[in-house]
Amino acid sequence: MPRMSTHLLLTGPPGCGKTTVIQNVLELLPELKVAGFYTQEIREQGRRTGFEMVGLSSGQRVTLASVHSTSELRLRRYGIELSGLDKVVEQELRRATPQLFVIDEIGKIELYSQMFIETTSKILDGDVTVLGTVAIRGEGLIQESKLRSDTEIIGVDDDNRDGLPMRIADQIRSRMT
Repeated sequence: MPRMSTHLLLTGPPGCGKTTVIQNVLELLPELKVAGFYTQEIREQGRRTGFEMVGLSSGQRVTLASVHSTSELRLRRYGIELSGLDKVVEQELRRATPQLFVIDEIGKIELYSQMFIETTSKILDGDVTVLGTVAIRGEGLIQESKLRSDTEIIGVDDDNRDGLPMRIADQIRSRMT
């Protein structure tokens, strides 16, 4: 029987439902001790103006990037709030000892943080399963994470989005037994 992938990374275009799939998987696995974060859009008057990180074990919420930011670190129209990102990485990824890490997402904004890169690389090299998302395109850790032999890349689209949570939850649960 082939070895099961240690890590599961979802990919797809923005808005395809990657974060929703992760949230639904977590609802199906309430028995697991989970640490990490998910990201969500910040919207004002129906327009996306930024992104927020939500820590899963702490509930901590921080702005990751915003059009209103005065940060000199920029990605397109967004200023990147590195201190908030690093705070969540420290709390949720460095100090935690979960059964499952959630990293949503390994993307271009997160790669501005050396702490994120180093911590995520270490977690991917470890024994704890990672459920995460990864950008479709990108260099460095984005590309490296997709090329790992211990990682399954799962494309999310309209056709498979609804069935993925149960499939992924079953796969993670089988690793825990």
